[in-house]
Amino acid sequence: MTRVLSICVTLAIFAKATASAQSASLSSNGERVSAPAARPVSGWIGVVLPLEAVDVGAQTGGTLEGVFVRTGDEISEGELLARIEAQDILQSLKIAEAKLRVAEAEMEHQQAKALRANSEFERRSTTADLWSEEELASSEIDARATEAEARAAAAEVEKANATIGQLRQSLEYLEIRAPFSGHVSIRYLDAGAVVDSGAPIVRVVSGAARLVRFAVPPEEIAHLEPGAEVEITGTHGALIGKASVRHISPEIDLASQRIFAEAILDGKNLARQPRGGLGVEVWPDHERSGSERHVQERRE
Repeated sequence: MTRVLSICVTLAIFAKATASAQSASLSSNGERVSAPAARPVSGWIGVVLPLEAVDVGAQTGGTLEGVFVRTGDEISEGELLARIEAQDILQSLKIAEAKLRVAEAEMEHQQAKALRANSEFERRSTTADLWSEEELASSEIDARATEAEARAAAAEVEKANATIGQLRQSLEYLEIRAPFSGHVSIRYLDAGAVVDSGAPIVRVVSGAARLVRFAVPPEEIAHLEPGAEVEITGTHGALIGKASVRHISPEIDLASQRIFAEAILDGKNLARQPRGGLGVEVWPDHERSGSERHVQERRE
C-alpha cells in the first residue's frame, strides 16, 4: 500500500510539473510561445586554418628538372618553385620555326604568281579585242586560282606562327611559381619525376592562419549569424582575437550532429598570431563569463 501511494505521489508531481511547463509556454492571450534558444555554456570547438591553400602543379607534362623548395619553406608570391626540362619543347620549337620559314617562302612564291596572273588578266581585259573569249576566260581562271593558292600559303604561315606561339607559351609553363606568399606545406615530387599536365608538385598555404572553422550545437545556432562578431580563445582561455562570421552551413552534419561555420580573424587586432592547426574555442561576443575572463587575465 505504501509503495502504491509513493508511485501516485510521484505521478502527481510529474503531472503538475508538466502542466506548469506547458502553461509557461503560453502567452497571456493563450498563444504558444517558442522556448528561447539555449545559451552556450562553453566555447564552440574549432580549429585555425590558412585562408588559402592550393596544390601548385605543372601546366604541361615533362620531366622535373628541379624542385627548389622544401616542406616548411617560406615563399614569396612569384617565387620559382620548380622547373620542368625544356629539351623536348626547345627541339619542337626549332622544327616549328624551320617550318615557318618554308611556309613564308611558299607564301611569297604564291603571292608572286598571283600578282603575275592578275597583271596578265588585266592586260588582256584592256585589250579584249585582241584575245579570244577562251583566252580571256583562261586568264581569269588562272588569276583566281593563283589568288586561292596565295591565301592557302598565307594560312600555312598563320598555322606555323600559332604552333610557335603555343610552344613558347609552354616554355613559360615549364616554370612553376608561387601564386601567393606563404609556406610550403607539402612537397609531392622530387627532381627527375615525370609529371603530367595538372599534376601537383607542391602544396602552398598562405602565411597568416586567419580562417577559423568551428562546430555549433543545433540548439545554440540561434546565437550566430553571418557577419556577427565572435571571440576566439585558446583551449585554455587565452584570448587570440575577434573574428567575423562569414559562413554558416545550412544543414546539420550527420556524423557529428553539429552545424559547421567559418569566421575570419581580424588580423589587425590579434592578441597573438595563431599557427595553422591550432585548436581554439569560439564564443559569441560578450558570452564568456567574468570568471573565465579573470582566469585568462591571470594567465596573461
